[in-house]
Amino acid sequence: MAHTVPQTRTYKDIIGFTDGVNSYVDPQFVGDNQVRWAENAVNKGGIWQTRPGLDSVLSLMYDESSGDFYKWWVSHDRPDVYPQFFTFFQPTNGNPQLLFGLSGSVFYCNINPDGTLNKPVLISQLQFSDKADQICAVTTVRTSTLQNGRVWVISPQNLLIMQDGVSRACYWDGVAGGSLNPVKKWKTDEQGNTIYVDGYNQTRLGLYMAWSGNRLWVANGTQVFASDLGDPLTFTDETVLVNIPSFNFPSNVTGLIDRGASGVQQNMLFVGTATGMFTLQSGIQQRFAWITVADFQRKVFAGVGCVSHKSMINHMGLLHWYSDNGIVAFDSFGTVVSTQALPPIDSEMAYSKQQMSGIRSNICAGSFDSYVWWSVPVVIKPINPAYKATYRGRVYNGHTQVLDRIVMPVGFNLSAGASFASSAWQGVWTGLRPIEWVSAVINGQKKVYCLSIDYDGIIRVWKAFNGNRADNNKPISWAIETKTHSVTAGPFDKSVFRSFRLLMTQIYGGLTLNGYWKGLRGKYHELLNTSVMATPGSLFLNNHEYTPILNNTHHESFAKQTRDIRSKDNRGPEYCTAVNVEDKDQDDIDRAFSLLLRFTGIGALKAYRMTIDYNPDNTEGEVLDPETGQHILPEASCPEYVPNGSQDYTLLERNSAKALVPITSNYIETGYTPTYPS
Repeated sequence: MAHTVPQTRTYKDIIGFTDGVNSYVDPQFVGDNQVRWAENAVNKGGIWQTRPGLDSVLSLMYDESSGDFYKWWVSHDRPDVYPQFFTFFQPTNGNPQLLFGLSGSVFYCNINPDGTLNKPVLISQLQFSDKADQICAVTTVRTSTLQNGRVWVISPQNLLIMQDGVSRACYWDGVAGGSLNPVKKWKTDEQGNTIYVDGYNQTRLGLYMAWSGNRLWVANGTQVFASDLGDPLTFTDETVLVNIPSFNFPSNVTGLIDRGASGVQQNMLFVGTATGMFTLQSGIQQRFAWITVADFQRKVFAGVGCVSHKSMINHMGLLHWYSDNGIVAFDSFGTVVSTQALPPIDSEMAYSKQQMSGIRSNICAGSFDSYVWWSVPVVIKPINPAYKATYRGRVYNGHTQVLDRIVMPVGFNLSAGASFASSAWQGVWTGLRPIEWVSAVINGQKKVYCLSIDYDGIIRVWKAFNGNRADNNKPISWAIETKTHSVTAGPFDKSVFRSFRLLMTQIYGGLTLNGYWKGLRGKYHELLNTSVMATPGSLFLNNHEYTPILNNTHHESFAKQTRDIRSKDNRGPEYCTAVNVEDKDQDDIDRAFSLLLRFTGIGALKAYRMTIDYNPDNTEGEVLDPETGQHILPEASCPEYVPNGSQDYTLLERNSAKALVPITSNYIETGYTPTYPS
């Protein structure tokens, strides 16, 4: 039935999304170019659209299809499989490899020239503790070796060094490997020369490592040790009296990363602890000179520590890591004269941060092009009962917090330095629980992989950033929650919500749309449930031009499409309403409104419109009687008013992080999981 448009009708139009998400401020104070929250979406070039796709390239199935993994699982009496690390390694000669650790054992997969992976192979020479929380790995370049007490120069050889903080360090060259003996042992010859005994004085026991200044740096508790120059397998320099044997820090080391050269500075090693950040001038290679260099070991930041070694990452000239207060970014050009001010850059991600587990040592970072991200321990609230929230009682990394450093490029200005583009948080990507991310250049192309403990209990290797914007070639569920738009002249005026309208673009294939509205009160109400189809290519057609399919049949891909989509009018009775709970008016009479938009498939949101009717207020004043009964607003179910009930409550203690976030979000996650291969 058609309705006459009243003269008091107004419209709220929003176009141009350039500033990402902001879940920190009150929803009404979010910028018009921002949204409240996003899941599995990216904000690039002024539109919100489906994130890049993921493809599972290896599944560790519990059957004979997984080769060595299955044999290992059976021979170890079918243990719980506990993922500990994942890394990329390029042997000096041979195909690149992906390595991963499971319950103390290490496997590798060769990467073929076409990008496919061979079946995993167990490296029987390497063994770590199956109780270790994580294993750390670092690629080094060996250019010298110690044999019979003498140093020999060798051709450069890539070596991967691995540690778990409990077992002896292990090395791998792509073909062979073994454990390393850190016990000190030497003798003196007839001339009084020190002869180091072969098979001893090898890599120090530790956990966190970095290759910096042609040395392997190993952290063990509060100490950091350095290998011999050019040889990550020997630690003899530290036994010489004139050399500094190790560097001591006020608390346990929580992370190491090579910063490289910056400005006029030498290579630097950044050392993180729980309470501060330090640097070591690793670019000074003559060890005897370390003791004479001013500030060779320096405290850079006090009160800004590091909670996870694997969260440390260099991206587009900035060093990032996860501190106790959130993600920080640092340009070490200012290392010599530090301001000591390093605030978190991720306040906009408050919705995700307030859900994080207190154990954050397994946060892991990754990057690709202008994107940099951190996978953090958050339990996804399941919609499907089969959707496991935890594994072995542990919270895995259910949220991947994504930052795009180039949402909108701007003209380069030499005086502006690094300000060549705008950065914006993208919300979170869900569906995986990454253990560790790796980036690698394979046959001239950069690839991104992660190891994930998936929600069906299977451990998989995934390849990221498929341009088809589909997971395993199947549609991705994604969502946007807009800001709460003021729709009245003043904060105490009210209007009536009528409908909304979406301008969608970049549609490819089938796209389903579900749209909901909400005022300042109550829950979201559905007003749109539809789907559209933009035929992606001629293989989907059966007309004579493209059939029958023969060797000479012409095929083509079709262009992405645009749609103008309107919701229903909000005219029917309200259900799941907050009447008598938060206000006497029904939910569609309010001061401000937001939209929750859920999609499945490929598409982009370019603009939206809210349609509003003015609601006159004819009262001059009103004395509100004291409220009685129970006014209940559950997070998941409908509001409820119970006339009788106690008004006396004793509040429970809550995590102190709740005191640092001004508001609580009403966003309900999709519970999305990708389609797993059969």
